[in-house]
Amino acid sequence: MGFPLDSLTIKPANAKQTRISREATFNEWNRGLTLEQYINREVRLEQCDFAADGNLTTWVLVPRENLETDDILCSCETYRRKVAVKDNDETNLKFAIGYGIASVYTREHLRSNGYAGHMMKLLHWVLGAKDSFPPFPQG
Repeated sequence: MGFPLDSLTIKPANAKQTRISREATFNEWNRGLTLEQYINREVRLEQCDFAADGNLTTWVLVPRENLETDDILCSCETYRRKVAVKDNDETNLKFAIGYGIASVYTREHLRSNGYAGHMMKLLHWVLGAKDSFPPFPQG
């Protein structure tokens, strides 16, 4: 049995949690690389323009009582981008900040507890436009 969802929160990963999340994804996403090559590739990608200046964030789902835990329940990455948005009448163009969500991952033994879905709800709450929110997600 997993943690109750209402006891969990998301946060930007610290350096150790980021490393742990990458090690967790290695077996499924390594594409023939060694662990060292895989980790080094991820570190290099962090330094690219698309990820620079805080545009790439690794998020972790963790118990509220233990935010710095190494026992990550789920992780994902977001890429912040400038986006163009057209009104319904297709005449007015405005610019805003949008997010791409990538690399949502729950280790196999933690799956089927609703962690990834809950993480996406919480991430929406953190990143989304506040005037478009449904009620805050309950566990």
